Amino acid sequence: MLYGRRKQGCRPINRALTPTSGHRILPRMPTRRFVDRFRPNIRLPDLRVPGFAAGGGRPDPILNGHFRVLIGETEVGVRQVSDLQLTDPKRTADGAAQTVTLTRAIDSDQTFYRWRRDAARSGDDRRRVRIHHLRQPWDETPAWTFTLLQAFPVRWTGPRFDAVWPELALEELELSYTTISWVLAKPKGDARDDEGNTT
Repeated sequence: MLYGRRKQGCRPINRALTPTSGHRILPRMPTRRFVDRFRPNIRLPDLRVPGFAAGGGRPDPILNGHFRVLIGETEVGVRQVSDLQLTDPKRTADGAAQTVTLTRAIDSDQTFYRWRRDAARSGDDRRRVRIHHLRQPWDETPAWTFTLLQAFPVRWTGPRFDAVWPELALEELELSYTTISWVLAKPKGDARDDEGNTT
């Protein structure tokens, strides 16, 4: 280490040999205080979910991708459930009844098809359809349950076929119902019975 001209209160200069001697000059690294002085003051945006307090004043929102569907006492794997509606057909513009559409990948399970076929033959085959909303896919007790009372199949749609743009084969079942029951789980975690005795 070579020392340059020193003044009172000066630190020794950290200077390497000249480049001609085969060594490179090593500059002094800036101190942490120097870096913090010129660091920009970045403020991150508020990423809170609207309607939910940051301190946990309300429970966390639940994703709509974890659910189970039961038609009567039979559980059916369903890919998608359309928007649930609670309207008065007498006061709507077109007077149409409230409906919901269940969509699933077609397989050997013919629950959708047979229900619509049997309803067309008998004229009245109403059942109770329950949609258990789960917080996690492995939960046994749902957070709450939506029950479609006196659900009746009005339309079954089979898969479409396309040799040019193949895609997943799906089937749909459109249901008409009288009303919806929204029941929460008990505080102890036990599921409550659905309102109404309609099967």
